[in-house]
Amino acid sequence: MMNKRTIAKTAVNIICLMISVIALYAFTAVIEVSIGWRLALIVIAIGWIVSAVSNLIECLKQGKKSG
Repeated sequence: MMNKRTIAKTAVNIICLMISVIALYAFTAVIEVSIGWRLALIVIAIGWIVSAVSNLIECLKQGKKSG
C-alpha cells in the first residue's frame, strides 16, 4: 500500500497530465495565433506532458518500493 504522500503526488501528477493534454488541444485547435507561436506553444505543451508522465512513473515506482 502506498503512503498518503505518494498517493497525493500521484493524484497531482494525473491532474497535471490531464491539464497538459487539454492545453495541447487548445494550442493546436482552439487558439488562433501565428504559426510560430503555435509551434512554440505545442512544444511547451509536449514538454509538460513528458514531464508529467515522467513524474507519474517515478511516483508509481516509489509506491511499489514502499508498499
